[in-house]
Amino acid sequence: KKVQKQTLLNSDQFSFKSLAVEYCKSKTWTNATRVRNEGALRNHVYPNVGNRDYRKITKKEWLDLIKTIQEKPHPKTGKPIVEMGNRVRGLCKDIYDLAEVTGRIEFNPLSGIEKFIEKHKKQNMLHVKAEELPDLLKSIRTFKGRQTSIGLQLSIMFGCRPNELRNAVWDEFDLEKATWTIPAQRMKKRIEHTIPLCTQALALLNELKTYSRNSPYLFRSRSSSDRPISNNTFGKALKDMGYCGKQTPHGFRHILSTSLREKGFQRDWVESALAHKVGGVEGVYNKAVYLQQRKSMMQLWADYLDDLVSGVTIQTTKNEQPLDNLASNLKLS
Repeated sequence: KKVQKQTLLNSDQFSFKSLAVEYCKSKTWTNATRVRNEGALRNHVYPNVGNRDYRKITKKEWLDLIKTIQEKPHPKTGKPIVEMGNRVRGLCKDIYDLAEVTGRIEFNPLSGIEKFIEKHKKQNMLHVKAEELPDLLKSIRTFKGRQTSIGLQLSIMFGCRPNELRNAVWDEFDLEKATWTIPAQRMKKRIEHTIPLCTQALALLNELKTYSRNSPYLFRSRSSSDRPISNNTFGKALKDMGYCGKQTPHGFRHILSTSLREKGFQRDWVESALAHKVGGVEGVYNKAVYLQQRKSMMQLWADYLDDLVSGVTIQTTKNEQPLDNLASNLKLS
């Protein structure tokens, strides 16, 4: 019995890594989320407690580890990676939840630790001011890398998340019906999302096809047609244009959201365009996606961006109606 007990203790049955691997396999994360979470465990957790018996790691040990992670300098900025420590804490707590609900531990040693570590301060994704938008749009349209230029133009037209566009494949697009349908497994909220395509987007997509050639991806990697471009491509392009610390690809969502709301478009339409999940009771009953209304709204948005580039007064569109009035007319219709 002693030999059997010792053999069991020496096996990895109760190692934290084995529990973490079990947990990760059970999740239906997007590929980007899986890479991020499994990378965080591999880089910050496994070297310290991966081979430890998870039942014997104390709350104090976890607190010390999380604080140590938060104090590590970022390899590029040199600033402490506070956000990483918070991410690891939440991830490891969820991993222990699996052990707790399956009867392998009595309590979760990560519970309550969030009260004693530094909080991550959320910041809006960097974006330019309204008066700087025309110059940004001009820089994007004249950027030397045409495929990247098209990608950035589509990003600000759609207001989608950068990874949703970067990993987009041609099979998701119906150019005849002018729609892009992103499957649930690629969306942050795991809900299928359809984006109506304006005439400008259709023109850019048809041009993009000549560059992607035989690749299933809209934005093929230079080294392989079976992979999309790097997740740094769009951000690096903005830096090359001189917008380092001023604009990020994710910041286009903020620009679209703020601009459309300021122009009088209904909140529900804008939130649906951004694929934001409505919470509470309203989210349970309201399943509308407002596709027809968003189709008109996004066409007006693309026309408005064209006007900014061509130098038309910010408050007018090509038909010389204020965008605010168009929003009101669309709401009434």
